[in-house]
Amino acid sequence: MGNIAFKSSRRKVTDQQFLTMLQTVISDFCPNEYEAIAEHEIVNSKQVSNGAWVVKPKSGIFPENEHTYAYEIYIFRYSNGKFGNKHIRCGDWGYWFTYELESRLCQKFGAILSDEGVSGSWKDEPGKYPTFKFYLDERYDDPSYYPVGWKEKLISKVPEKLKLMSGIS
Repeated sequence: MGNIAFKSSRRKVTDQQFLTMLQTVISDFCPNEYEAIAEHEIVNSKQVSNGAWVVKPKSGIFPENEHTYAYEIYIFRYSNGKFGNKHIRCGDWGYWFTYELESRLCQKFGAILSDEGVSGSWKDEPGKYPTFKFYLDERYDDPSYYPVGWKEKLISKVPEKLKLMSGIS
């Protein structure tokens, strides 16, 4: 079970405003690959019943019968200006995608980030890792620690239709 990343703002945001901001971020960041939809019925828990959204691959990105849950991000409302999501579960590509999505979303409504797994809070920097390859180069900056070809192996695991938006081809 993963920890939750929170986006918190003093600004009060309605469910529709949040969905609009989320869809704007998606249309700017990955318009051909992902979509954001409201899914208020996915959680019955009193804690998060105010609203829920899913950011998921568009139809056709994966083969029809392939499970895509590892590439989906579920976002839940905790209060008028606080939203949270579990980290995407597809390794380094997922960390890069989640970081960029969260950073861009926080910028839209003036939010700061915090995380159950890390103390404190911070403002993220949209565009800090403009491509997945750049993210790998920055995160793993000392190649002597890793076997030859490991980065190429990580890149090869990215689904073909997500490579263009990731800055790899």
